[in-house]
Amino acid sequence: MPFFIQVHTGFAYFGTAMIKEEEILRKYLPEKSVAYCLDFWKTHKIQLLISKPRQSVYGNYIYRNGIHHISVNGNLNPQAFLMTYLHEVAHLLVRVRYPKTTKPHGPEWKKEFQKVMTPVMTEEIFEPHILLALKEHMQKPGASSCSDPFLHTVLMASGKEDEPSGIPVGNLEQGQMFLFRNHQYEVLFQMRTRISCRKISTGQMYRFQPTANVELLQNHGLTTPSNTRKLENIPTGERFIFQSKKFQIVEKKRTRTLCLDIKTGNHYLIHSEVMVEVTSLQ
Repeated sequence: MPFFIQVHTGFAYFGTAMIKEEEILRKYLPEKSVAYCLDFWKTHKIQLLISKPRQSVYGNYIYRNGIHHISVNGNLNPQAFLMTYLHEVAHLLVRVRYPKTTKPHGPEWKKEFQKVMTPVMTEEIFEPHILLALKEHMQKPGASSCSDPFLHTVLMASGKEDEPSGIPVGNLEQGQMFLFRNHQYEVLFQMRTRISCRKISTGQMYRFQPTANVELLQNHGLTTPSNTRKLENIPTGERFIFQSKKFQIVEKKRTRTLCLDIKTGNHYLIHSEVMVEVTSLQ
């Protein structure tokens, strides 16, 4: 199978016409980094997909049928695209150089990511203020730029992403309502790197990046019911309503609570900081 770069419009450009690959990458990468990135692509015969925008990830790496597959969102600005591409290349190098099982973002990945990033960390490629944040981040790189709110903010500031204007969801308090892509949400609790939120129309839970810009809702009649409490504050044995389902608390664990779905008899572990509606059902 030939190696190629495929853009999200569905057109594929094969390795027999190298100039086309360079032209494609020039549209997405800083000019001074194109040759460096193309070298990884040729050496490891990467199947590179320039993807449509995705909400949950900026890029990913998959090894399938002996082929290295990397995808990167095509709506990223050149500096964010470069960092995402090399993030995934580091996963590829871990696969090649470490035959034993490793953690996705363990010490082996951190080492490879630092190595592949070092040659491009110059002011010819990154804007000075981004380079400053990047150098600090690369001392102990995380699973994504989103795990470093400051780096994520400056890296995406001049991007092509069509995120709504507003305030970061990480600045909101528990129980506050906000609008994101024409849907209303409620802030539930702060996780380690994400914000857990409830979609008002469906009751489903979603994890937001703290830096995601949202519109704060005020005077919309969306108030938290007076009988709503944190799950951790409800005694064992009591019943409550969550996501329109009725549960009973069975056992409290360190960060989660074992709960019985009264209708189905199934047991679920629910995060103890979730806001639920207390009921007197007995």
